[in-house]
Amino acid sequence: MGAQSSKDDQIGGSKSKDIRIISFYQKISNSQVLTTGLLLDYFPEYSRPLIERIFGLSQEPCGIVSEDQFVEVVDKILAPRSAVSLSKFYYESFCGSDTLQEKDVELLVSTAFSLFLVSCEVSLEASPLDQETQRLLVQTIVSKETSGAGLEWMESHCQELLVGMHQWFVAQVNPSDDVDSAKATAAATEYTLPDHEGALLSIGMWWALSSSLPSIYTQPKSNSSATPSSETSKSQVSGKQPWTLLYSSREHGLSVNRLQHHVFGYKGPTVLVISFEGGFMYAVGLDTEWREGTVPWGGSSCVAIRLAPDYSIVEEGEYMVLFNEKSRNLPKGLFIGRDPKRRLLSITEGLQSMTHKGLTANITNAEVWGCASSDVKREQAKQKKTERKDTERNAKVKLPGQWEDNPDRLLLDWGTTRSDYAEAYREDTKQP
Repeated sequence: MGAQSSKDDQIGGSKSKDIRIISFYQKISNSQVLTTGLLLDYFPEYSRPLIERIFGLSQEPCGIVSEDQFVEVVDKILAPRSAVSLSKFYYESFCGSDTLQEKDVELLVSTAFSLFLVSCEVSLEASPLDQETQRLLVQTIVSKETSGAGLEWMESHCQELLVGMHQWFVAQVNPSDDVDSAKATAAATEYTLPDHEGALLSIGMWWALSSSLPSIYTQPKSNSSATPSSETSKSQVSGKQPWTLLYSSREHGLSVNRLQHHVFGYKGPTVLVISFEGGFMYAVGLDTEWREGTVPWGGSSCVAIRLAPDYSIVEEGEYMVLFNEKSRNLPKGLFIGRDPKRRLLSITEGLQSMTHKGLTANITNAEVWGCASSDVKREQAKQKKTERKDTERNAKVKLPGQWEDNPDRLLLDWGTTRSDYAEAYREDTKQP
């Protein structure tokens, strides 16, 4: 009886989903025969490559999409599945399963980026597509030559690159009651965005990073504050805090002291983005608060990602970072890599020089982004303010008594040679 009930529940759930999909089909077709033209015209221009590929319209540009075909495709998309399975479905819809074609990969990447922006409620007009980031991703995937190898690379290095595409389409099938589904956009994703673009981190590069970094960097805990004010941003209301630029060499200068001043005390995950001569750029996710010392630090979510000239995760794991500026027993600098004999990156000479794969080059730019909620940034600012007040208070401490009678003067006199012998003679003659 229990098994039969469970089976009925599954059938009922399936029927409920079919009814929803059929209702969506009828809305698009206006209860008439659904032609490919009607289907494409229903969706925004930027999403049409996705609709063409998932429904196979590129092979039948003037055909008819039957209700059964429509239900089968949408039902497959809505079925519960892992991020890997979803990536495979969308990837193969664009790239097939044979030899990779560069034009197919370009269409996949550009469409995924556009739908990611829309799913994050970012205007495509206000945020032009990042061509450089797309070019890097396309070149990296195409270099794998076969479709299977390209998919394997994507699953290993940027598993969630196509998640925004999926979330956008799901939102079209499940629009809110008071919004026309043709114009509906996806609800904001669980991802955050930078509060503004830096010299290195464009929104396109952030999109790529968000697909590779562990969730600790992209899904920070919501603020503990109470009901937000009317001026609170949409991302703050939903608990999705933007990345905050803590340090920028363009604004603060390439200096260890300036980096420490702006980054130390931030008790949350951060991402270091650094570029150097030769066209190389790296991002390093640090899940532990920055500190100086002779002991390596970093938790299991630390990760180093090469952003250029190609894109890939190159190292991850605990104790990846060593930041030594005081001890003379170890080289001074910031060192990234778990093997102390073969560091991935060695940043020395006060952030001026970078050693990578045995080659040394000058650093051109560096940024550190805070990835925690705004509460963490406020706590850091509060701590900095307290430290500044303590420093000012200590600087104003007055010496006790008059200097003439101060014991410190006697100690100084003992340690120095007196040159004013006339004054010493006058003082001696005053003695009875």
